[in-house]
Amino acid sequence: MALWSIVSAFAVFLMHTTAQDANEVCYGDLGCFSGEGPYTNTGKLPASPDQLDTKFYLFSRSNAMLAGRQLLDFDSPSTLQLSSFKFEKPVKVWIHGFTSAKGIADVFSSEVGQAMAETIQKDDVNYIIVDWSKGVQYPDYAAAASNIRVVGAQLAKLITFMVDQTGVSLDQFHLIGYSLGAHLAGEAGKRLPGLARITGLDPAGPMFELADPAVRLNSNAATFVDVIHTDAPSLNVAFGMATPVGDVDFYPNGGARQPDCPDAVTETLSSLVAGTFDVSGLVDGAGCSHHRALDYWIESINSPCSFVAHRCDSYNKYEDGECWDNSDGSYAVMGYNVDPSAQGAMFTSTFGDGSFCGTEFKVSFKTRRYARTTRGQVEATIVGTDASTDKTNLFSSNSQSFEDDRTYGGLFMSRAGVGTVRELRLKFRASEIYRFWSWHGDLKINRIDIQSNTGVTLSHCGDYDIEPGSSKTFTNFGNC
Repeated sequence: MALWSIVSAFAVFLMHTTAQDANEVCYGDLGCFSGEGPYTNTGKLPASPDQLDTKFYLFSRSNAMLAGRQLLDFDSPSTLQLSSFKFEKPVKVWIHGFTSAKGIADVFSSEVGQAMAETIQKDDVNYIIVDWSKGVQYPDYAAAASNIRVVGAQLAKLITFMVDQTGVSLDQFHLIGYSLGAHLAGEAGKRLPGLARITGLDPAGPMFELADPAVRLNSNAATFVDVIHTDAPSLNVAFGMATPVGDVDFYPNGGARQPDCPDAVTETLSSLVAGTFDVSGLVDGAGCSHHRALDYWIESINSPCSFVAHRCDSYNKYEDGECWDNSDGSYAVMGYNVDPSAQGAMFTSTFGDGSFCGTEFKVSFKTRRYARTTRGQVEATIVGTDASTDKTNLFSSNSQSFEDDRTYGGLFMSRAGVGTVRELRLKFRASEIYRFWSWHGDLKINRIDIQSNTGVTLSHCGDYDIEPGSSKTFTNFGNC
């Protein structure tokens, strides 16, 4: 499985301190590779092409199974001439990351094959899988991080060969790299001026987060570079990176620990205290979030739900609904179908399992002036032309205090394809816990607002008393 689940942060540190005596290696027309600045981030020089034994396999709708793979060799034009390659169609190139795979069969059996299947179901494309598993093997992460330079040169050579042989254009190519594969795509891209697009799926952080931009994926590597960050460092425990490196950088759930993934830092500290520390637990915890970039990418290809993200200063502000205004174009769809005009840091939220995509709603209401303070919980249901959201509590506490002339609200996600919003139902449940300044009475409101991250903005004004245990339905929007 193309994960870092077998690499420890301690091993990475030790590898990083390893150096080689030679300062440069040269590999024919691939060029020379120096260990001097800016390439000082790994402490190693890349292996030779013979040692790497990189393979490029072509798939398409007519040969979508592993057994039908077609080897492409830039030193053997007949491999391209006799293949199913169609020069008029787009070209997708998949580049895996650090792996324990032993060849294309192992690589293909992972999410790599699933991503390809989803892609060729959606679009009739040429699909190339780069198998560089011999150059990216456990336990030598530093060597793998260095080898991206030679494999990137090999990939650039293959693409140039294809352009020369068939007339396919660089603006038809889209490279998708996961983890170390994202930086490898950057290495290829800087040799291919005019390359259309590179997608970085949680680019590897160790040895790259603080490195010179020249040695990692950056926005100059292609005409458009989009990046999904899912495992940004927390106390330096992570396999991804927080640094924005593309034209647009998406940070689902803030870009760090993903929903339902273990908290690597907390679990590590707990195990140290208990005397049960196992470095594999640390790695697997971070690996779950690292892997989510793959999950989000695969789901984004054909799902009817879009991962709508918004440009924002922080994820906290995004969660508060401060950046959900779609009118100025400051939003984009994360994943396969991103608009190439998207720019900046974008935030979105996801579910923790199953179908990760959903629509985010914010429901708020304003209490009336001079209304007596009451306490309780408010349950919201949004009813649309196509579906309804589940009944959802707006507040974390069932004894939320509601004082006069204030606005209260809560956010929630729904997988329901609501369509056009027709009504909002609010149910008030009074708390059994009271203070001397609160009373067991009605929730008195004079305004409700509905927002969504997909652009819904609705308001309703009027004086309403919602009795404990009862519901109120709002339908006449736009009367404020």
